[in-house]
Amino acid sequence: AFLLPISSLPLFWYAVGKFIGTTVMGFILFLFLRKIKASTTIKALVFTGIIVVLLEVRYILSGYYGSLWHVYNLIMHSAVLFITSYFIFLKMQTFKNTQV
Repeated sequence: AFLLPISSLPLFWYAVGKFIGTTVMGFILFLFLRKIKASTTIKALVFTGIIVVLLEVRYILSGYYGSLWHVYNLIMHSAVLFITSYFIFLKMQTFKNTQV
């Protein structure tokens, strides 16, 4: 109830919940993937695949969206998440190699 003054719109809270949930899932997944001996590309693909599949399953189960929307959403989420996760894994690998 103390957060109600921020917004009473359900869509706002859906977006906040999606952001927080995906961030927590991504962080936990990152902790596991950083220990795997694989290339940066493979780590980014696995990370992206798991997160995008979970998001798409949630969207499909909601039943609110059409098939074409799922295709566009899958492409958009995959591209953006792969690019960002690739550079994060790459940067973390560089940081790991430079530690004494």
